[in-house]
Amino acid sequence: MENCIVQNCGRTFAISGGGNYEMYNCTFDNSRFFGRRDPQLFIQNYGVSQDGIRRYPMRVQFVNSIFWSNNAGFDASEIALDFFNEEVLTTQELLFDHCALLYSENSEIDLTPYLDSTFVNVDPLFMAASIEPGDFRLQEKSPMINAGKDVSARYLLDFRGNPDTVRTLPYDIGAFDYIPQ
Repeated sequence: MENCIVQNCGRTFAISGGGNYEMYNCTFDNSRFFGRRDPQLFIQNYGVSQDGIRRYPMRVQFVNSIFWSNNAGFDASEIALDFFNEEVLTTQELLFDHCALLYSENSEIDLTPYLDSTFVNVDPLFMAASIEPGDFRLQEKSPMINAGKDVSARYLLDFRGNPDTVRTLPYDIGAFDYIPQ
């Protein structure tokens, strides 16, 4: 999945039972679901069937992506992890590379081993995420500006479908490239 916005969907994305997933320059935001307690992203590396519990191979990679909401006051986490026998995965199996995440320090699984140049609990400073339909462009002082990984070989268009001639290295984090007003 590349250059997309997913907003106000409660539990947005569940990865369970293995597989390969790659997300680049995506913005996931639930700023209009006040009091919601479910995370946007749920990752589980096993499945339960009549044959018992089975661990499945997986590769999950998020690059230059944002998981955010305005529910930080609830000690909320926008990511939930559930690993078979509480094992530690490798960064080949799970990686948040140059991302921004809302993640509670009280979560059962430590996210630190799966982070590379990632902001945790740092507001991305969207223009207006809590209004409908949401404005996920970055404000001028956003820490996401010029904080992304170079993904120029991956795609050449921004979220609007325009040729990506504005971006310079380093890239921005999220679906929108910052363009000064």
